[in-house]
Amino acid sequence: MSVLRQPPDTLKLLKLTADPIPFDVIRNVIIYNGKQATLRFENKSWPVKVLYYPHYSSAKFSVGWLDFVRDCDLKKGDACHFKIIDEDNLVFQVSISRGNQ
Repeated sequence: MSVLRQPPDTLKLLKLTADPIPFDVIRNVIIYNGKQATLRFENKSWPVKVLYYPHYSSAKFSVGWLDFVRDCDLKKGDACHFKIIDEDNLVFQVSISRGNQ
């Protein structure tokens, strides 16, 4: 997923692989490096691994992200909006804006 300039909690998908997460989505990524986050959408949850790249001051979702993309039927042009609902356990509520709507 490539990222366009969006509100700080939003990823706009240009492709569906995992590209950097906006910094405002994960503020303290260093402590979460290599750990699991949870993405919640509708009534389902997906575990995803968080990877932090200190040389680039960026992070991305890794293992589990493509399961989320597939199960939510994400397409190029869709936008994922992340709201952290449990910072201690790194749980995000995700809402999706479909690009074709």
